[in-house]
Amino acid sequence: MSNDIFLILNQKYDSFSKVNKKLADLVRESHSTIVFMSIIEFSTYAEVSPASITRFSKELGYTGFPAFQKDLQQIVKKETIDRKEIRLSLLDENTDDVLASVLNANIENLKATLTESLTNEFLSAVDTIDKAKKIYIIGLRSSYSVAYYFYFLLKEIRPNTQLVAPGTGDLFDKIMTIDNDSVLVSIGFSKYTKQTAHVTEYFSNCGAKIIAITDSFSSPLSVLSDITLIAANPKNSYSFVSAMSIMNALVVSIGRLNPKETLAALDRKDALLKEMNIHY
Repeated sequence: MSNDIFLILNQKYDSFSKVNKKLADLVRESHSTIVFMSIIEFSTYAEVSPASITRFSKELGYTGFPAFQKDLQQIVKKETIDRKEIRLSLLDENTDDVLASVLNANIENLKATLTESLTNEFLSAVDTIDKAKKIYIIGLRSSYSVAYYFYFLLKEIRPNTQLVAPGTGDLFDKIMTIDNDSVLVSIGFSKYTKQTAHVTEYFSNCGAKIIAITDSFSSPLSVLSDITLIAANPKNSYSFVSAMSIMNALVVSIGRLNPKETLAALDRKDALLKEMNIHY
């Protein structure tokens, strides 16, 4: 199952017992530690019985804890290998085919990004954003450029869109009206910023819907989300191509839900830009 572990946890979480929810939270937060524990050590760490851990593993579709732990180990191994390959690629002195290799990696990455899971989650994301009274977008450090790109596109057709940027002094003013009619699009990729996760958790606690655009179901943003859109990255490089493609598709899909309103909004913006003599 591999990364499907975190997808299954998200899908089943609401139906879990109190004990299983506790175990699910621990797996999400500490999977890189749990892979090295015996079932007895995990039961002590979680303060539940070994039998509860076995039942939890079977609830997820495994024969028991060893099979479940084996899949967790594969996830941690992949996370470690990906980081190592990125470092090695930076030390590679062969620069002859860098352009071709990066472009080909992005092409393959786009193909890998289009999964059945993404398709299903994408439709839910479009519906959730369309119904929201307030749309908030956050992404920090390197992900800020991606967040701003999505904000710039979506604001054109959904004026109720806000870019959340901690440190600007007006964060509280922007988020003081969060409720269950709000949605936060939380954007982040490994290595994840703690502040993005903290803001996302705050929105979740306020009842807002959370859509994560990230690179793994094990990411701290996915753990907090109602909907996760996985934008994979090439193994030996780092690219936002998949994430930005997903965002383009979201904007087009949302715009098509109300084409007359969308076109009218775009016409008003074009008229304003022309009046202000913005473009050549």
